[in-house]
Amino acid sequence: MKKRQESVESMMMRIKWQFGNAPTEVMTAIAGTLPAITAFGANVDLIRENEVIQSMDLSGYTEMKEADRLAMSNEAWDCAKRGKSYGLNNNLPSVVNELKKSKSWFKTATDLQVVTYSRGVYNTLLPLLSHLESYGVTSAKLTNLDTRITAFDEMINLPRENTSAKKRATENIVNLIIENTELLIPIDAGVDTVEETFPDFWRAYKSSRKLVDPGTHTRALKVNLSTEDGQAIGKVKVEIRKESFKLLKKTTAKGNFNVQNLEQGTYQMTCKKPGYLDLEMEINITDGERTELKLIMQLRSVPVLEE
Repeated sequence: MKKRQESVESMMMRIKWQFGNAPTEVMTAIAGTLPAITAFGANVDLIRENEVIQSMDLSGYTEMKEADRLAMSNEAWDCAKRGKSYGLNNNLPSVVNELKKSKSWFKTATDLQVVTYSRGVYNTLLPLLSHLESYGVTSAKLTNLDTRITAFDEMINLPRENTSAKKRATENIVNLIIENTELLIPIDAGVDTVEETFPDFWRAYKSSRKLVDPGTHTRALKVNLSTEDGQAIGKVKVEIRKESFKLLKKTTAKGNFNVQNLEQGTYQMTCKKPGYLDLEMEINITDGERTELKLIMQLRSVPVLEE
């Protein structure tokens, strides 16, 4: 995210927070501005939703795809092997023919060939399910195969869908920022009417309204993520949330990320990266102080194709 955009979005979040925590009498005094305030807040939420999409990346995609392929292949091979035994024992050549792929075939076939064959295994065995329990093919086992086929099929299409979604999200964010910038005109005018009657709120709003250079502002949170042996973990997707507030960050190659402009309070933080177990924790932010955390993420085990 460009620094200018980050600064504008941070300002808009602070404004939304100010109105969300404003005394009732203040909101009553500026009642004529409420439609603009409501629309402004809704747009801030939409910006955050689009940021989630915009921040998606394909780091670790190959590893994720291979893991999904292996999991699906393991299940499809096992189901096919059991179903083939049933077909041979009951003289059903059509069933045997549909389940004839060898174990080595799964390792050399294309992604499309593997997912198509796995779906064929599922479709062949489903009508025979009542006869297959003694061969170890249960309803739960077929459901698991179906789930893994769907997951891998979605993974194959992810790069194309990811690129299109990110482009739309970027366009949406730009348009929402433009719309909120226009909404600030009547909002500013409404808040100025209570400068004398509610000076504390007026000053707080004006302070929130300022753009802060994210490159020079004091950091409220500094986090480093690494493995147990001290290796930095880059490109970790981090979500920090509190009630309706949500902030997305990503670690640098050195495993670091910084956050400015966090209001005092308790937040939930989730760190995710393919190949690692998700890390979830609670963090506390205090006005005027910087919270520094050094965290460790655990590696996730990767399945291998069974022999």
